Amino acid sequence: MVDVSIKLITQEYVTDEVGNQILQNNEFEVPIIEVQDVYQSEFYNASQQGLKPTLRLLISDLNYNDEEELIYMNKHYSVIRVDRVNNNDTFDLDVEMSEQFFADDLSSISKVEKEISVVSAAEAAAIKETEEEKYQAEKKRPR
Repeated sequence: MVDVSIKLITQEYVTDEVGNQILQNNEFEVPIIEVQDVYQSEFYNASQQGLKPTLRLLISDLNYNDEEELIYMNKHYSVIRVDRVNNNDTFDLDVEMSEQFFADDLSSISKVEKEISVVSAAEAAAIKETEEEKYQAEKKRPR
């Protein structure tokens, strides 16, 4: 299944109530004309430049204003190339999965692993305490 739209992400600085400048992401939904795969030769050529194109998305040129990031199928992508298709009114966006979002996923995995190890340590301590209590009760019981 594929989505019929993407969310283009723009960034702007806004001022909070204290006067600090904060970077804010704004998302706006844009319809997709077509989703295409990246050809093997294009992937190879791009990988030599350190890029990893994942998808090619065709959208109307009226909807694109040089955004560098987008969301498609709930995954974040970086725009690595924009090309006008056959001099029409459409843009061809070549995108790759954003590395920063891989890092977010890895950090969230590490966080879950730490929580599991903390729970496991707590469970182990509780089991040890229960076993110790059983042992002490067994020793006190008359034979």
